[in-house]
Amino acid sequence: MFYLKEHVPPSPIECGVKLKVICYMPIPKSTSKKNRALMELGQVPHIKKPDLDNLLKNIMDCMTKLQFWRDDSLVFETHALKRYEDNLSCRWEVELETIT
Repeated sequence: MFYLKEHVPPSPIECGVKLKVICYMPIPKSTSKKNRALMELGQVPHIKKPDLDNLLKNIMDCMTKLQFWRDDSLVFETHALKRYEDNLSCRWEVELETIT
């Protein structure tokens, strides 16, 4: 939530929102070099926990709490993806588009 604070709009969004979220998950240290390369290219899907729906719910709840929008019911379309990244921690890319 800390990183989202600097992106909060001056007033809560009151119209429809399209939301795109990419959750980058760390590649396990025990992964072979061959599989690591495939994961970095996005050719191996991240099909382990945490579940994508839980990640999406978490980010939407944080955005609601920070008052990005009046209510997360304004989100009418989502595109969400989990993928591996050669990093020790998780990171997220979040894009939103407002539709008036």
